[in-house]
Amino acid sequence: ALPVRLTRAQRKQYKFALWTERPHCQYCGLRIAEYRGATLDHVLPRFRGGSDTTDNLVLSCWTCNVAKGARTPLEWCQDIMRGAVPSLATDGRKGGAR
Repeated sequence: ALPVRLTRAQRKQYKFALWTERPHCQYCGLRIAEYRGATLDHVLPRFRGGSDTTDNLVLSCWTCNVAKGARTPLEWCQDIMRGAVPSLATDGRKGGAR
């Protein structure tokens, strides 16, 4: 199937559908207990050519979305491995449901 470009309203509906289906962060895997704690993250950031399509949007917790920033998931992991950014395991965040 071809990726579908979503409007702002459709992105909100898509976020709710993802959260309802599987309320877990795509990156850290923790359960996102409250809908307001969920965010849609662009796997390839928009300013780097990423689009608002279903194949480029994933559900993530606010902590991971902010920590990833404008990087791709691979770049984010490489920065963690190099020690350029703290890993989520060492930044004081506790595991478990949010």
